[in-house]
Amino acid sequence: MNSYLDRLREILGVYEEELSVADRNRKPASGLLGIGPGPGDDPCHDRLDQAVASLVGDMLRDSAGASETGPVVSALLRAESEGGWPEPARLMLLAIQRHAIPLIPVLERNTREELYAWYEKRHPRSRRFPLQKQILATLEK
Repeated sequence: MNSYLDRLREILGVYEEELSVADRNRKPASGLLGIGPGPGDDPCHDRLDQAVASLVGDMLRDSAGASETGPVVSALLRAESEGGWPEPARLMLLAIQRHAIPLIPVLERNTREELYAWYEKRHPRSRRFPLQKQILATLEK
């Protein structure tokens, strides 16, 4: 069986491919001025969220250890900052970070500290969403 990190990478790869297909199939003016579906309306965003929720649920059910959980939490928190994701995808990658929250308590202290330092720098206080504040608070515990 693939590792949890491999599963997450596969999920993100499928999402990237689905975004590409959706973009190719989109009509030129679709979503412009609020008329018709826009790039953020594609069902691939929901499929990504459901796949990540399922992965995290499996990890919690299997009582995944810190060595398995650390790379997955790191990848979830860093995904939106890596690669040239379009805006609707970047926002979705920020939203799926909420799935990392129940995994954070499993992490070793030094991993939490490293992620906290990186995340705090990546998301300045003046531009944080409530979810990002919650993630930082959970990493800090």
